[in-house]
Amino acid sequence: GADVNKAAADDGVTPLVVACQNGHDTVVQLLVEAGADVNKARTDIGATPLFFACRNGREAVVRLLVEAGADVNKATTDDGATPLYMACENGSDAVARLLVEAGADV
Repeated sequence: GADVNKAAADDGVTPLVVACQNGHDTVVQLLVEAGADVNKARTDIGATPLFFACRNGREAVVRLLVEAGADVNKATTDDGATPLYMACENGSDAVARLLVEAGADV
């Protein structure tokens, strides 16, 4: 079978990152069930799939990732931004609430 965690050579983007940033919750669920690593970060900036889902206000995707064990406090390596920071920056109150309820540092 295909390696669901295979990342692009230049920036480390995985299929899960692409699905998360675009809000494809059905694809996210499929990838998670196939063993995708919900905490595998991009190699260029250290951003996780959860970071991208939060940045784009993808509430359903955030919920799936949190339920699958995503680290709600994992910050990027380039500037230290967290998923909660991104949700707040973009005015995604439902996503921010979900993260806080899941134990995000405030």
